[in-house]
Amino acid sequence: MEALADVVSCAIPLEPALAVLDQFAWDWDGPPLLLAKKDVDAVLRRLAEGELMPQQVQRWAEFLEGRDDLDYDGEVAQLLFLLATPEVNEPISAELAERLLRGSNGTA
Repeated sequence: MEALADVVSCAIPLEPALAVLDQFAWDWDGPPLLLAKKDVDAVLRRLAEGELMPQQVQRWAEFLEGRDDLDYDGEVAQLLFLLATPEVNEPISAELAERLLRGSNGTA
């Protein structure tokens, strides 16, 4: 669960953390970890500031979307979908991150 928390918070570089989590089964019996809006906002801020690339944010969202070991509300689910599927929404960019952080829905 610590590795998942590291991915949620992007506390460590994303790719090594995802590699660790890929070793675990998706089925989870324990209580889920909460993915809060503040966690998504932290990733969006890092994207807006140039610390994360759009592809990293997409991979992060794809990895977290639909996991049994995570719990999140509808707003977070909508943000994950937006970030995980830029091909059906809009390209991930610093500008999108800034709009989402300001609270607009980010859709074109």
